[in-house]
Amino acid sequence: MTKDFPKIIDSANALGLAVIVSTNGLVLNPDRLAEFSNVRWHVSVDSGLAEIHEKSRQLPVHKPSFGSLEKTSRFLLRCAELGVPCRVLTCVGTHNREALFLLGERLALLGVTDWNISKVLRAGRAQKDYEQLWSVSEESMKEQISDLRRCFSFMRIRYSNRTEQQGYFLLLLPDGSLATQHTDGRDKVRLGDPLQMTLADLENHPDFDLRSHGRKWIAAELEMPGMDGLGMGSYGDPLPAMRA
Repeated sequence: MTKDFPKIIDSANALGLAVIVSTNGLVLNPDRLAEFSNVRWHVSVDSGLAEIHEKSRQLPVHKPSFGSLEKTSRFLLRCAELGVPCRVLTCVGTHNREALFLLGERLALLGVTDWNISKVLRAGRAQKDYEQLWSVSEESMKEQISDLRRCFSFMRIRYSNRTEQQGYFLLLLPDGSLATQHTDGRDKVRLGDPLQMTLADLENHPDFDLRSHGRKWIAAELEMPGMDGLGMGSYGDPLPAMRA
């Protein structure tokens, strides 16, 4: 949305940061993807059905985003054509939990090879009417993920269920402070000023679980089998090799 976005990306790369851009694939012209280097794109897609995807892409106070599924699809296709690292993110709720296979077919035709399906945290706007809008059977999800992996074996399909874990994420708020995410009604819990905190401060903070935060990244890279019965997901206690 800002004209000097490529320069911002270049500055982040120059600092040695791993740069990931999360987008709905609507604002940036796909033809501009070639301007960006060393970037992984995370693109939100909710359904292979236009009416479901487009309704969920807007807040209730706005009009539905007509044509957004096709625009996002063109963005994904261009990523595949250029060989640009890209991962599709899908949050599951009552509106789309029964149509994941149809979305998988669309993603396969677009050349997507990395797909992350996750439950929604009981946080932020999702706290309102959570059971009605976002509650999904864990057994049903695991069965669907297993079927999807068999049908689209060329695609890396992850399933994340961290809805009950506390202090799992490390966030940087707009005011510059560090925070973590809780799902017990407190939502985003402030941890302190990053310019005045040490790693030891984080490790000992009662509202942040540094070990779980680290295991998230280790498990994602190793994709170790048996951690949730599907190979990926709720990342329980580390295996002996990980403890070592």
